[in-house]
Amino acid sequence: MMPHIMFSCLIAVLSQITLDNPRPIVGAIRWDAWHGDASNVGLTVEKTLAPTHWHYRLPFFGKVAGENAVEARGHTQEIMDQEIEYAHAGGLDYWAFVIYPEDNALSLGLKQYLSSEKKHLINFCLNLQGGWESGGGPDAWPAKVERYVNYFRESTYQTVLDGRPLVFLY
Repeated sequence: MMPHIMFSCLIAVLSQITLDNPRPIVGAIRWDAWHGDASNVGLTVEKTLAPTHWHYRLPFFGKVAGENAVEARGHTQEIMDQEIEYAHAGGLDYWAFVIYPEDNALSLGLKQYLSSEKKHLINFCLNLQGGWESGGGPDAWPAKVERYVNYFRESTYQTVLDGRPLVFLY
């Protein structure tokens, strides 16, 4: 099974290479839990990175607050703008944002990306997760579709294969 998956991925990458576009598009998935006390998830991230032997994994905006204490609070516009610059300088074409309910702290990264004056430096796309997508049942689906279509209309939404919106399903 694994060779078939790898072969499919290779075909997908090679299909993007043309004389006009000599390299494939390259992206990275974002899980935006760098928001500290904005949610239990953010606090869990800090707790997980708190032991001294994990401090080297802190992002550039992380702070060591003690021998076994850290702060990893990257939910400001300034930090997002810097992340965009780093991603662009590193050669990324897009970020795949994991999609959460709009009022969830895990959506802060996407909100800040969309409001950034630097967003033109890197595109974005959606990473839809089954666990979140099933929330609200069938009645919630029309509003979700409207939200996603609005994202597709953004000038920085990543497209592939003649303008089709790129969407990850997880």
